[in-house]
Amino acid sequence: MAAGNDGKSEPDYPARYATQWGLAVGAVFYDRTLTDFSHRAGTTPLTYVTAPGAYFEGDADLGLGIYSTLPGNNYGVKDGTSMATPHVAGVIALMLSAKKGLTDAQVRQIVTTTAANSLA
Repeated sequence: MAAGNDGKSEPDYPARYATQWGLAVGAVFYDRTLTDFSHRAGTTPLTYVTAPGAYFEGDADLGLGIYSTLPGNNYGVKDGTSMATPHVAGVIALMLSAKKGLTDAQVRQIVTTTAANSLA
């Protein structure tokens, strides 16, 4: 679930429900540093990971982001935690195709223990 894009100290809903199920996903730059706009994990223990959500260098907008679909049957670049979340969903889809029957708890455990940037 996308954590949110206002730079707050904790995820918005529904990502705040990652205390019980699912994963909250924050956005990182190309160099794996947390973006300034991504909501943080907060102080409440929850399952939080990050994925590519922008491609900026410092404050300089390089005009690059995550390639995505756009309205009007177009393609282009966007940034945000909503761009990061499909990366995590794709990883989980591959995991479930390789090992059917993984539970939500098992998926959360595998993702958070193998992710470069995670909190569990």
